[in-house]
Amino acid sequence: MTWLLIAALAQIVLGTSAVFDKILLSRGVFDPWVYTFWVGILGIFSLVLIPFGLEPISLGFFFLALLAGSIFIIAVLFMFLSLHQGEASEILPIIGSLSPIFTLIAGLILLSDKLSFTDNQFKELLKLLVELDKLGRYLDKKGVNFAEYLSFRHPKTKKMPIYRVK
Repeated sequence: MTWLLIAALAQIVLGTSAVFDKILLSRGVFDPWVYTFWVGILGIFSLVLIPFGLEPISLGFFFLALLAGSIFIIAVLFMFLSLHQGEASEILPIIGSLSPIFTLIAGLILLSDKLSFTDNQFKELLKLLVELDKLGRYLDKKGVNFAEYLSFRHPKTKKMPIYRVK
């Protein structure tokens, strides 16, 4: 049960840091490009971990690490650009919901351990997606248009409302 507490605390820390990022970006203190640059530069402080153990790595692994770091910096840039342009309350749930999906896909592709995701679990996931699609189609037939709701903004504040009354 400690894993649940750790996962909840991790989400709280990630959410809090993203909100502070939004505050810094919205006040005009930082440009998203400059902010990304400094976040990338701060990665150099990981060198302070060298005294705790340094093992030689192959040249291929070194370039793989450089590629992963580059992809991380690009992802951070896109996150900061989206936080700069949008609302944190809209952006963070998208990031939070897509992260496990991409982690699952990357894990299935890159890891040799295929037992972590069985065929039965994959079938159940597909069933869930089909049921969600059916629910969406049913709601469309009943006149609920989520695309219209999500695109609606308050005329003055340009913010997304919590609810909308017709």
